[in-house]
Amino acid sequence: MIFALMGGEAPREVAIDEQGEAFAVRDGEEADLVVDAREVSPGCWSLLAGARSFEARVRREGTIYTVEMDGRAYTFDLSDPARAALRAGRGAAHGPGRIAAPMPGRILRILVQTGQQVQRGDPVAVVEAMKMENELTAPRDGVVAEILVTEGTTVEGGTDLVVIGDPAG
Repeated sequence: MIFALMGGEAPREVAIDEQGEAFAVRDGEEADLVVDAREVSPGCWSLLAGARSFEARVRREGTIYTVEMDGRAYTFDLSDPARAALRAGRGAAHGPGRIAAPMPGRILRILVQTGQQVQRGDPVAVVEAMKMENELTAPRDGVVAEILVTEGTTVEGGTDLVVIGDPAG
């Protein structure tokens, strides 16, 4: 299964494969990990990863899972990594006004021009990722200050695509 890990600076894809009582976890950024996981009470899991053991609390809301472990929370979306990234406000924002690719993909369309006024939620670009089209929207009101890519370009996840500056006024 492919999940979208929604915490941190940019969403990451995480692959988890069930192997009997254990799970193989790969995220492309850290070493592969095999985790033995057992539910000890409703919503409370005991995890053994290598020589380390953890207690994890798991909450589910629809397709969104939140795992709390060692004082940190990790959020996963089981439905679709690209949509999860968009729902998390990415595809929209590293910092104010920066619209970034939520995952590796190809720029299908740029829907704005430099100098154009936009409002939060206005469509700005369409990125094809994992054979799905994902519409990225403006994270805030403002003016398109810079377009950093062209249609047809292949980009890595987290690549800035468009910068929205302060509104004219």
